Amino acid sequence: MSWAICVALWLALGPEPGQAPRDFQATFHRGLQALERGELEAAEAAFHRAQQLQPQNSLVFFHLARIHLRRQEFRQAIVHFRKSISLDPEEPQSYFHLAALYSHLLRFLNARRTLNELLKVRPDFPDAYLMLARVAQEEGKHSLVERNLRHYLQLRPQDPEALSQLGAAMLAQESYPEAESLLKQALEKDSSLGQAHLDLGVLYSRQGEQQQARGHLEMATRLLPSDGQAHYHLGTVLARLDDVQNAEKALRKAIELAPKLAGAHYALGMLLHRLGRGEEASQLLAVHNRLNSADREDRQRQFRVTSFHQQIKELLPQDRLQEAQQKAGQILRLDPRNDFAHYRLAQIFYLRGEYQRSLDSVQSALRLRDVEPAYMVMEGMCLERLGGEQEAIAAYERALNLADYLDAYFRLGQLELRRGQAGQAVERLRRAVALQPENPRLLLALADALEQAGQHQEGLKQRNKAHSLQEKPSPP
Repeated sequence: MSWAICVALWLALGPEPGQAPRDFQATFHRGLQALERGELEAAEAAFHRAQQLQPQNSLVFFHLARIHLRRQEFRQAIVHFRKSISLDPEEPQSYFHLAALYSHLLRFLNARRTLNELLKVRPDFPDAYLMLARVAQEEGKHSLVERNLRHYLQLRPQDPEALSQLGAAMLAQESYPEAESLLKQALEKDSSLGQAHLDLGVLYSRQGEQQQARGHLEMATRLLPSDGQAHYHLGTVLARLDDVQNAEKALRKAIELAPKLAGAHYALGMLLHRLGRGEEASQLLAVHNRLNSADREDRQRQFRVTSFHQQIKELLPQDRLQEAQQKAGQILRLDPRNDFAHYRLAQIFYLRGEYQRSLDSVQSALRLRDVEPAYMVMEGMCLERLGGEQEAIAAYERALNLADYLDAYFRLGQLELRRGQAGQAVERLRRAVALQPENPRLLLALADALEQAGQHQEGLKQRNKAHSLQEKPSPP
């Protein structure tokens, strides 16, 4: 099962928290029924009414998040899932759905953190380990895939899908004996697992056991009729077994299903060349070369983009802003929708004091990706410099609705302190210090706020701690 399908299923079908309290049950139930029928406006209206009846009910925010998911309003969904978690930190489903959403958005670090928070609450929650394995798989971290699948199987030892996935992970690590054992166990429990047949067929093919590979790959193509890879691997095995007619058929099917599968064009081209059908073979090999060239160019483009980003990261602390700007421009010529390059330009313009250009750039980044707290903090910083303090506060608050983001707490605290709101500043800066307790800059800011709030003794304590940390020698 593909990653995208798994995430979609988790988001759509994941189990829901328990029943709503009785005092607003009718309104809540009306919202659930409307949501099940796909009547999103009616569902939203019912849940907002339920929220008025019980403002602190986590279930209401959970289901409002589901409505935003259905509309693909991902930023609002994150906000509501986080609110649900804050109101009921013991309920696992909000964590789980939030992690699935982060995964869908390719924010894998956030997904891992959310799943780890879930496991602190419910260390026996099996699907958290399964999703952690999926996240690690997307990142190509096979050892983490293995570790999390083994955790999952300790809780659900008879799950054939997980056995199959662990077998695939071991196959990726070329641990063939264990991979074979796990895939066989999975198929003993559920012989309809097409991916397990496919992986076992690939394993046997690599080991030169083509007849065994053939049986599993034929089964894989029956169970996964739309999977180009299954037909491709079957075609290559049949070619090795000199069953050229069926090999050609399988490889043509693979190309029909996956026209950009370069290996299938190459395999069919070589097969036809062997059969003396040189003209079509040459055409297929030319397509293979074009696809390989396009893939190589794409990899090179991605490598250049990554390299330019790394160079910008090194240039900014050296105050080499013109060079950094040129690198960001090169990224945007290669990838005009690269939101991080727009953000880097915003940083560069901000450091130059060009605050309107900085604001324009970061807002371009936000139009491309409106779920990134760092972009919202940069937007707030620009708005502050341009005299829009109230708009800046709103930007920082948006960032904090998405994550416990240190810079947002710090900026809000500093802004509130300037506005004479020392009590609020203390609260914000305490949150920042809690996230990074050994940061002297944060401690000094908290000390200033405490002293302005009249808490001189604690302010002195925080100031002394900051000075002590500043005097510590840096590690070698």
